[in-house]
Amino acid sequence: ATSPSERPRAAYRGVMPGYFEAMAIPVRDGRTFTEFDGRDDGQRVAIVNETLARRYFGSTGPVNRLVKMPMAGDLTIIGVVADVRHGGLQSQAVPEVFVPYERLALSQMQVMVVTSVSVADASSAAKSALASVDPSLPFGKISRMEDLVSASIAQPRFNMLLIIGLALSAAVLAAVGVYGVVTHAVMRRTVEIGVRAALGAQPQQAFSLVVISALKLVVVGVIA
Repeated sequence: ATSPSERPRAAYRGVMPGYFEAMAIPVRDGRTFTEFDGRDDGQRVAIVNETLARRYFGSTGPVNRLVKMPMAGDLTIIGVVADVRHGGLQSQAVPEVFVPYERLALSQMQVMVVTSVSVADASSAAKSALASVDPSLPFGKISRMEDLVSASIAQPRFNMLLIIGLALSAAVLAAVGVYGVVTHAVMRRTVEIGVRAALGAQPQQAFSLVVISALKLVVVGVIA
């Protein structure tokens, strides 16, 4: 027998039919739940994510294999779905086992609604549907998926904008510095350029002289 620390571990989630379709979670192998999977007289089934399948089943594949879960007993794996980073885009995916919600009914739940109407209209319709089931049930906060994703990357986005701002400031300061150095160098050689012109130098030659001198300063600055 293995110790508790050595036993396979996985997050446990109860979902209803249509959850993976509503969340646009790709199915890698097998199938998703149907309305018959949660019945008492039906087969006890589960769906696992790619991380669990890769970590505990390797290349053999978990579909049609049995997995023993607390409170649910032996479950037959019927599908594998893509990983979801529930903790945010910066978090790592963890092994997950999904079972029909009827097998894992909790005191609270989150409902995913796919709709083309506004948030206010969707919220009103959801509240009415919930009240028709049980008027005493509390209704929590409703959020758009775009807002949840945006909130999860708020800190990385701020860091990125800060770095971009600092980089642009540095580029502007560098450009101003190079302009000042080149202007000063050209002013110091004004007399030389005039003498060269008086001796028959072409404007293109004076231009090349200034450009080559400026490029030398820019190259040294870039290397530094």
